[in-house]
Amino acid sequence: MSIKVILALVAGSSLSLIGCEEKKPVTPAASGTSAAGGSMADKAKSAAEGAKEKLAGAAEAAKEKVAGAAEAVKEKAATLSAEVKEKAIAGFSSQLDVFKTQIEGLKSKVPAGLSEIAKKAYDESVKGLETQFGGVKDQIAKLKDATPETWKSMSDSVSASLGKLGDAVTAFVAKNAKPDNK
Repeated sequence: MSIKVILALVAGSSLSLIGCEEKKPVTPAASGTSAAGGSMADKAKSAAEGAKEKLAGAAEAAKEKVAGAAEAVKEKAATLSAEVKEKAIAGFSSQLDVFKTQIEGLKSKVPAGLSEIAKKAYDESVKGLETQFGGVKDQIAKLKDATPETWKSMSDSVSASLGKLGDAVTAFVAKNAKPDNK
């Protein structure tokens, strides 16, 4: 409920209570018209001021409760967001570690019997994979500082880059596999 609705309900209830005050019939003979009228007006004014003070207090209390609840929701969202962020980054890093191991293996196991030209092409291709790996690693590092507004696009970009790196490693392995290993 919004604060305006709460205030309206409290104000309506207060005014109803004021209007429901037990009233004794005033007879012109029993009291002077000015004295009775002034006394009733003073009572009404006093009751209205009391209701106004109570209404202001209730409004302030409601405002504080809403502010406290809003802060609690923000804290909970930040905690959940940080947990989700950490898990996603850990998953991306894990995938990247697999590719690192594969690239290091390719680098250390240059196929025997390659000509100098083929060996140079192989080494350059591995360096290309290492460069692509470094780019994804940098993206993951930047993802750690992503804001809630930039998280989605940045994480999508990291995911796409990991997919491209995986495709490149797979294609490289397939291209350089020995026929007897197939």
